Amino acid sequence: MRVFKFWRVAESTVLIDGTEKSISCFGGSNYSETDAVADGQRRLEAVKHRFATALLSGLRCWPYEC
Repeated sequence: MRVFKFWRVAESTVLIDGTEKSISCFGGSNYSETDAVADGQRRLEAVKHRFATALLSGLRCWPYEC
């Protein structure tokens, strides 16, 4: 379990099959709110990368949904 002193939310939208979806990720840090926001942005970019990789590979649904 990760317990941080500072928590912040990073939000963005992604385009999936022509539809904009809102996504958000929590970021945490023991040092500052700025670091927590940066952590949230890093996590958000990782999620966006996973979406892009899945869509480029032709995956139409996640394995647990098929």
